[in-house]
Amino acid sequence: MRCIKRHTISKRLDAELLNAKLLDPIPSKYQDTARKLLKAGADVDTVDTCNEEIGWYLHHKAFQTDSSSPNDSTYPGPNSKDDLGDDPFCPQFGIGITPLQIAILLGNQTLVNLLLENKANVHPAHGYSPLVTASWLGFRDIVTLLLNNRADVNVGDDNVGMPLQAAAAKGHTEIVQLLLDNRADINETSDPYETALTAASWHNHIDIVELLLANSASVNFRYGVSDDFRSPLAAAAERGNLQVVQLLLAKKRMIMWKNVLMTALYGLHV
Repeated sequence: MRCIKRHTISKRLDAELLNAKLLDPIPSKYQDTARKLLKAGADVDTVDTCNEEIGWYLHHKAFQTDSSSPNDSTYPGPNSKDDLGDDPFCPQFGIGITPLQIAILLGNQTLVNLLLENKANVHPAHGYSPLVTASWLGFRDIVTLLLNNRADVNVGDDNVGMPLQAAAAKGHTEIVQLLLDNRADINETSDPYETALTAASWHNHIDIVELLLANSASVNFRYGVSDDFRSPLAAAAERGNLQVVQLLLAKKRMIMWKNVLMTALYGLHV
């Protein structure tokens, strides 16, 4: 009986979080409801499947693509539930979603903090990473909360790769800097972008390209895990991002001349 009661409470908690999106604005009393449910023994890491209409809607709206805008697109993908296609940024059915993930999707920092206070799992689970989602959506304060609760800055998820790549792809310069300050691996490779520099180059986020280059991001060819991109330069060139191409070529020339100089000095035994 206790197990049945606990399961019922857990499902109520998940349902409350899902339905919060339907209320505009979200009533302040919701926080009190969540606290009562957690105190009653609700499972803070209960999982609801994306087959649920609202859970799917939240994720799809957060990660959907828009191929018509060069500064706000990934590569062409579906924008409706009926046409999932092979878009890597649209969550697939059958993957679980937790209360923490939903609270982040809603951008509700109070709820995120409440769940973290109740020991919510900050690590990737069921195909999703809380830190990747917050980085992608540009919620800097939530990113800070997750990092302060020991979220791993170098672990990604099945949607957009690493947190740094997510922030770089969406043009969130402050979050890119925050992740770098917390020792994000600037040259980490993962599907679908390969590296953060490739993501920023593809999306024409010039400030982030400059920031990554200033922090020693590699501009060289890297054969990684993705079939879609091979280098930052190739990504920028494909999208016609001229200023990014110029930045990357300038960096390549600087590296080339540095190598030539070092070779010459080595030959002279200086």
